[in-house]
Amino acid sequence: MNITIYCDNLAVEILPAYCNWTHIDGLKFDKTRNTLVEPYLPNHKIGIVHFAGKNNDLIRNNKDHISKIKTIDGEIIEKKLRFNN
Repeated sequence: MNITIYCDNLAVEILPAYCNWTHIDGLKFDKTRNTLVEPYLPNHKIGIVHFAGKNNDLIRNNKDHISKIKTIDGEIIEKKLRFNN
């Protein structure tokens, strides 16, 4: 998709990273809002966490994987990143 957008000069609306977050190590958690957020101010809520890429195989393949996530106040918490239904 990227190739055709740029090579064919297609009109595109680039969404902000928090609409499709892929950098799992860069996540932070806001305990007050009980949500994953961007690591930099103003800490927008992350809408979708995308487990694409080889670095995320463990999370993608193990539904019970617990990740260590830094909170916005510097604490480290353990949390599942997968959606629970």
